[in-house]
Amino acid sequence: MKYVIALLCLPIVWSCEKKKETVDESPVTSTTTGAVPTPTVISNTAEFEVNATDYNYAYASARFYSADKNPITVNSVKINGSLMGIYINNEYRYALASNTYTSAVNWVVSSGVSYIPDTSFLSPPFPKIGYQKDITKTYDKSLDFVVAVDVSDCDSLFFTLGEVLKKIPGKSGITSITYTPADKVNYSVTDSTEVEVKVLTVNYSLFTVRGKKWKSVSQTRSLSHYKYK
Repeated sequence: MKYVIALLCLPIVWSCEKKKETVDESPVTSTTTGAVPTPTVISNTAEFEVNATDYNYAYASARFYSADKNPITVNSVKINGSLMGIYINNEYRYALASNTYTSAVNWVVSSGVSYIPDTSFLSPPFPKIGYQKDITKTYDKSLDFVVAVDVSDCDSLFFTLGEVLKKIPGKSGITSITYTPADKVNYSVTDSTEVEVKVLTVNYSLFTVRGKKWKSVSQTRSLSHYKYK
């Protein structure tokens, strides 16, 4: 199976306002839990996401919101010293096309917005993928199928076989995932000889800056396949 990672080449607008960057000295209160929050509405003033992969491509994004939850821009956002571009819907993006992240990244925000101070902080550490690739293994849709996983290093693990997703809490002691014929993985398989495997492990941090909620997420992604029958 061949995988093509497509880089989306869209116009990017760079923030041009010059401003001295200072780091906010206000107390930052950090909390971490063992399951990724999935609110139905936006509850954070700022959200930061960085993705490491095992296929030599990585990307990061940052978003800021007004009091009425509309996306807004700030003066600039940098990741590990690199200026991020403004993408669709005021999302900040940065991509590494030939390598990936291996350690926590440094975020620097230069704001100009009253309730979003100039701030610098480190992302959570990247979790291990918690899964051993094996493209020689065969998934038989008529039998139970067990996959070994390791969630000791992450807050959550998401395992997708075909299009069937299993979610595992991090640090839960769970060591395997089972797919049964009742999961109907075959309904989403389009290749008669292979089934796609996607794994995502997540570490995240929720914290407050001047009373506003911020979220930072570090994710590790894997893309592979099993033989299929």
